[in-house]
Amino acid sequence: MKKLLLILLFFPLLAGADHHRSHALEFLNHTKNAYLRSQFAMERFSDGGEFTAKQQKSINSIFAYISAIQGQVKRSDTYIACYCYDLDAVRRIINQPRPFGPPSALSRASTVIVHMTLLMGSRPDKNKDLAKAIQDARFGWGNLDLAAWHITDAIREEVYNDPDFQ
Repeated sequence: MKKLLLILLFFPLLAGADHHRSHALEFLNHTKNAYLRSQFAMERFSDGGEFTAKQQKSINSIFAYISAIQGQVKRSDTYIACYCYDLDAVRRIINQPRPFGPPSALSRASTVIVHMTLLMGSRPDKNKDLAKAIQDARFGWGNLDLAAWHITDAIREEVYNDPDFQ
């Protein structure tokens, strides 16, 4: 029983870079869908409401960040699928931006969740739509984080299995 448990525990470490690429693509696809649902829920929340200038600025930021996240995820998806780019470029887009560059997708995703949470209670009749938007944004953030983990593991597998590196 202990041997089986150890095998199941360390089996993911035996996966190759292609395996991690495919999982990253899957999680990025879930992220795209989650942010699309979140955007629709935010549109229902903000439709026809009267907001203060600060709240309206926050709503505009949410839509801008969701659009930017979707662009970053789409670009990462393309980079992974075509095998013509270094995975380190994808990792920088998702998780670690260059200094003085645009924020990473994970950073923007966290900002979206914070802005949405601060809007809670501003329209009690639409809190259900906002709660759905927050739930989908959190799901998208989680999938984006898992994609970043798989990208990092794919990089690790490519480096360790590279004969020039060894």
